[in-house]
Amino acid sequence: MRSLKTALHDFSEECCKETGSLSTAQMKELFKLALTGVRQTKRLSPSIVQSVWEPTTWIALQQNIKTSPRFNTSPVLPKMCEQVARMSQNSDEEKSKPTKRKADLVNGDDAAGKESKKSKRKKIKGDA
Repeated sequence: MRSLKTALHDFSEECCKETGSLSTAQMKELFKLALTGVRQTKRLSPSIVQSVWEPTTWIALQQNIKTSPRFNTSPVLPKMCEQVARMSQNSDEEKSKPTKRKADLVNGDDAAGKESKKSKRKKIKGDA
């Protein structure tokens, strides 16, 4: 993954210069690949994500994209670069987020909730 990060970062740096050959849509695809790489690294070994993907380099690249004459009109590219930087940081905040499950909110009051509902009667077909 380290070599993928290096290749993606170096290539995107080259494209920010006047000699770059990629369009905005192609750069967007390049950042999508970087995001996928970060997700896979998080899945396989979350402890080394920050050391492999180096969020500071992506923040610097974001600034280069903003000042680049080729890509400064595109608002998507800096945001995607920021997203790569954010995802590559080891974030313990994600683990402490409250879940949205109803079961977690009720906290064992399921019995009281079930008794308050009226049970529906089944209709029985008569021999009429």
